[in-house]
Amino acid sequence: MTENDRPLNVEVPSSNDRFRRLGRLTLKELREILRDRRTIVTLVLMPLLMYPLLSVAFKQFFVSQLSAVSTPRYRMGFESEEHGQFFFNVLREAGMPAINVGDEQAAAQQARGQPIVEMGHQRQIADGLQNYDIHLGLRMAPQVIPHYDPARDLKLSVELVYREDWVTSREAAAYVEKFLSIANDRFLSARLKSLRVSQPAPAIGVVRQATKDEGATSGGVSITAIIPFILILMTVTGAVYPAIDLTAGERERGTLEVLVAAPIPRMGVLLAKYVAVLTVALLTATANLLTMTITVIVGGLGNLLFGESG
Repeated sequence: MTENDRPLNVEVPSSNDRFRRLGRLTLKELREILRDRRTIVTLVLMPLLMYPLLSVAFKQFFVSQLSAVSTPRYRMGFESEEHGQFFFNVLREAGMPAINVGDEQAAAQQARGQPIVEMGHQRQIADGLQNYDIHLGLRMAPQVIPHYDPARDLKLSVELVYREDWVTSREAAAYVEKFLSIANDRFLSARLKSLRVSQPAPAIGVVRQATKDEGATSGGVSITAIIPFILILMTVTGAVYPAIDLTAGERERGTLEVLVAAPIPRMGVLLAKYVAVLTVALLTATANLLTMTITVIVGGLGNLLFGESG
């Protein structure tokens, strides 16, 4: 057997050698990415400029929202005018700012910023809610107007009808229910103090019934839902340019042929580029999250965006 016929001893690289090679390739790709000015702009300057501008926009939005709802007005419908007049007196005695529909003079006399409830006759409460003519309706059982007198027993069932998929309708129901509870407590207190006789409790039983249009969507969108979307968008934006630069950029720079001809496994090159882009994306997400947190804390937007518990 001649010397040329002997088998060649080819050294198979170990797993440690593969990892070291992958690490060197990844560092090489990261150095090329971070040398580019456009990557630095996306990674550092864009978060520093964008989030302070967003904080100003959020503040302007909240100011406009507060001015728009400085004096909320809820429309409340009853099945009869007699029922409306009865609860008009009951709720007014409980301290609720209530006016008749169309009484702008009485509305002007109410304290600014406190919700006002307009009461009126609505023959079909369900239709009124469906057409957004009223925010909530009130049904009473029995239909006969009772004597609202602490000298007599009182048992009255009240059903508040509102739309579960309408934010303002839910707020109106909670607002009126609060004053019905106050009226109930006042009546019971007067009843027990004056006569000391048996009294059904509670005097006014309130049941909330929600109605929802099957094809309707929610009337409002929380602005806090935009913040995660912005964070994801900025992270993706920070990763898009490095991904393009490490693929199509190789051909523009004329280094693609050299890279393909190099004695390096193609899967290793691809994996190194993937790890480099992933690292830049994580750096971008960290920079955006840090800048957003600082902006929210310094700008005092925490309570406005996330509430007292946020």
